[in-house]
Amino acid sequence: MLDKRDLIFIILIFIIIIFSFYFIGIFSVGHQLNDDGVLFGLYDILQEKSFSQTILEYFKTGEIIRFRPLYYPYLIFKVHLFGLNIFYNLLFTTILGCISITFFYIGMRKLNCSIYESFLFICLMFLGNQIVIIQRNDPNETIGVFFLSIAFFFITIRSKYLSLIFSSFFLILSSLCKESFTVMIPSMIFLKLYIDKEYLNITLKETLKRNILFIIPIFVFFINILFIFNAYRKSSGMYYNESNFFNFLKQAITLPLRSTQFLYCLFITFAVYLTILIKEEINILKYIKNNKYIFIFLLLAIFPNIVIHAKANLSERYLLPVLFTTAFACMIIIKNIKKYVWLYKFLIISVSLSILPLIYITCNGTIKHINESNKVKSFFNVIEKQVNDNSNILVVIRPDISWQTSVLTDNYIQHYLNMTPSFLFIESEDDKISEYGLILKDSLSLMYKNQMYSPDKLYDIIVFFDTKYSDFISYTDISDKKYYLYDSNIIYPIYVKN
Repeated sequence: MLDKRDLIFIILIFIIIIFSFYFIGIFSVGHQLNDDGVLFGLYDILQEKSFSQTILEYFKTGEIIRFRPLYYPYLIFKVHLFGLNIFYNLLFTTILGCISITFFYIGMRKLNCSIYESFLFICLMFLGNQIVIIQRNDPNETIGVFFLSIAFFFITIRSKYLSLIFSSFFLILSSLCKESFTVMIPSMIFLKLYIDKEYLNITLKETLKRNILFIIPIFVFFINILFIFNAYRKSSGMYYNESNFFNFLKQAITLPLRSTQFLYCLFITFAVYLTILIKEEINILKYIKNNKYIFIFLLLAIFPNIVIHAKANLSERYLLPVLFTTAFACMIIIKNIKKYVWLYKFLIISVSLSILPLIYITCNGTIKHINESNKVKSFFNVIEKQVNDNSNILVVIRPDISWQTSVLTDNYIQHYLNMTPSFLFIESEDDKISEYGLILKDSLSLMYKNQMYSPDKLYDIIVFFDTKYSDFISYTDISDKKYYLYDSNIIYPIYVKN
């Protein structure tokens, strides 16, 4: 049961996170070179159309190469509320993150975990580079984890109808935020069955009968999977699609080896199991049989996420669904051995110590995020200071790797400086462009077909988003000393006309 200590703990979570972010400068960073460019486009649409019209317009067009139907409505909602105000957008994101942490914490407390056990669970799940979901403006995972946390909270409530209805509803909402949350539906339903069976001490048949309403999220799961496969088919190599099955299988198998924190958290979890087995001299097969539900829960969550992220590293915010699973398994198994007092204390201390490297990663990642964001802010400030009403700006990019950067730069210059930059696409013979990169290049070519470089146009500022090209592009007149490098300390080279 929750008591005053829990209320104090929850209030402290909000105070510590929000005030620490404020004082270290999280809320004062500028636009970031990830998905922030999208916000400008949404803002412009909302100037011409109402909120409801913008939402309807999105659902009419949608994204044909990704499955995240609630992501853009979430961004539209944010831009509708706060416009392009960075402070309020980031504060809103951080508050959502704090609420998510609160629901996960209360859920663990509902499962009879102590305050400190629940705290360790939160640390194992959120500490690390995945903390960006409450630091950055618009990751998919922010809203996905928010809905997942509410679903988890209702899953831990043993009220029959309240738990079923609301956990199903928020689980479905979570699945509509991103592909990695869709594949969490089976594991979360299994978790609900496990909790009911264990904590209500009922038979498997009674458990299934009690949770019959989960047919709905299961149905949604299969519908989502069809849409996901259709999106991957249309992506022609983007994201997780892999035409060579054996290459895909190789990438899926080796993924854990490429994901340091994933391995670290798995190590903590299985180290707990191994310690218990050795101390109690328990037969391994018998122990696995007795704890089969925990292992099934782990497999149902981890394996689909490995498949989903086979072409990328399971790192940073992509880790969150998996970290939720491993952290939950770790803390539940520790909670269940409290009768062995010294072993319980040993494991609690061990897990507590294992969090120290995660704290370092979190602090280091946060400092890096602030520094990079401030560099981007300085970069745009320099451009703003060097232009006048008649200035022409040229942006030189390698299109297959600078898609988001170019979109943000274009939107920023048009919105804040009321100018339209030109773009020059450049690549060397050594550059290997993937199929995905070719799609991005074609996308930018179509987007900037009326803003491409013209040799007859005199440019006052030239910006390079890949420094290795700035030395040999003779036709931009840089080699003829007509431009000088403004400041070598800026994140991207800016050449200004003499």
